[in-house]
Amino acid sequence: MTTESRGLFYGILFLVAIVAACSGNQDFETRKTEALALFRSGSLDEAAEALHALSIEDSRDFDVRYYLARTEFNRTNYREALIEWEAVLLLRPAFAEGYYRKGNTLVTLKRPSEAIDAWDEALRYRPQYPEANFNIGRALEGEQNWNDAARSYMAALDGDSTFNPARLNLAKLYMNGGQYEQALVQYEYAAQINPSNQAARGEVIRCLEKLGRHRVAVQYIDECLATLDLNQSVADSLRAMRDRFAAEQ
Repeated sequence: MTTESRGLFYGILFLVAIVAACSGNQDFETRKTEALALFRSGSLDEAAEALHALSIEDSRDFDVRYYLARTEFNRTNYREALIEWEAVLLLRPAFAEGYYRKGNTLVTLKRPSEAIDAWDEALRYRPQYPEANFNIGRALEGEQNWNDAARSYMAALDGDSTFNPARLNLAKLYMNGGQYEQALVQYEYAAQINPSNQAARGEVIRCLEKLGRHRVAVQYIDECLATLDLNQSVADSLRAMRDRFAAEQ
């Protein structure tokens, strides 16, 4: 083989190698797209199988590890999910959502102290993260740490004043502590955010009763009866309460 022929031969081999590499990468991306579609459609077992295979091929692909972690969590394979969240955070150490979801996984594994640490890390990278503060509050309630739980719910509301789960839990803490005025403020705000929230409106009536404001309670019940789509038993119960409050004025 002449020098010229040899050069041409190796040039062709080089081009073939480039084409093969591009083809392999394209195949990986195609299979990743298909795996993510399986996850989004709820086909979790198939998604897990496809994502596991992809993670073996490229353990540093962020999307693969992220969706594999979410897939395993949704399949209730929490230990496997935790391993994947650790891998995700190695790839992206300042990823607030990763710490948040890691915390959710840890609390499901009944490791609340570690979960709180993970949620705190989420807040370090995203200070306004209502869901993380809310979950910290719930975990602290589980430890009967009422004051710190209340502070966490307030921090959640500082991040998003419309985040009703935190507001309702805060109101419940006030109610259980006999702080009916503070509870009333929170329940009224929750009902304003979501006027169809019958539970919040019911708690407003309870607060008004505790505070002895029967006339206001009667007016509030009349408003509920006029504006809410109530089933018959709830409506009858409200009318009975209204009559009792009216008699006690």
